[in-house]
Parts: sequence; C-alpha cells; structure tokens
Amino acid sequence: MLDNRSVALLEVINSQCVDCGYIVFDLEELVSLMPKQFSVDKEEIKGIISGLFQKEYISLKYMDITQVCLCPTPKSRLIFEKQIENQIQLQRENSGLFMHSMLGSIIGSLAIGLVFLLIFFVFGGKNA
Repeated sequence: MLDNRSVALLEVINSQCVDCGYIVFDLEELVSLMPKQFSVDKEEIKGIISGLFQKEYISLKYMDITQVCLCPTPKSRLIFEKQIENQIQLQRENSGLFMHSMLGSIIGSLAIGLVFLLIFFVFGGKNA
C-alpha cells in the first residue's frame, strides 16, 4: 500500500510521462511539482522514488545528486487510470443523486399544492 506522498509523486510522474518512455527529472523540479501540503525536500523525494522502485511502480535507470531518470510501469499507470475512473463514477453518482433530489422536491411541492387546494375547496369554498 502506498502512502499519500508516494501517490502524489506517482501522479506527478504519470502526468509528466504521458506516452513517453524514460524521462529525466531534476529533483528540484519534482519538489516544486509536489502538492504544497506535503512540503518535501530532495532527500525525501529520493526516498519516495526508491520506495516506488522497490514496489515496482516505476522503472529507474539512474538517480544521482540532482537528477533522476525514470519511467512509470504499467502497474503505476493502472493505479492512475483507476483513480480517474473512480472520479468519473463519483461524478455520475452525484449527478444521479441531484436528479433524484430535484424530482422528490417537485413531487413534494405538487402534493402540498394539491392538499392546499383540497382544503381550500372543501372548507374555504363555503365561506366565499
């Protein structure tokens, strides 16, 4: 299982390596592309990259003091694609929920209107 920082770095790598093989990253570039909530430095990036390599989420050609050459593996792409599919599914579920809520409010309003008219004609029509 990956921690949040590893997932975030994997997302950065996948977004930068669209339809390409190995790519050379400057470690400072990876630090700047990471979400600000994680506030990682170069050494932490190296540790995360090593962990992703050991778990076979990335293929690593080399890593030195300032640069790293890597490529996401199909296992990594699968995680990235599943996250996108989950987001799309969630949006579909939310739109369905909205439509059901809207339909329920319309039916409820019509029912209250009919009850009001029924009461008005049964009890209010005699006083007029």
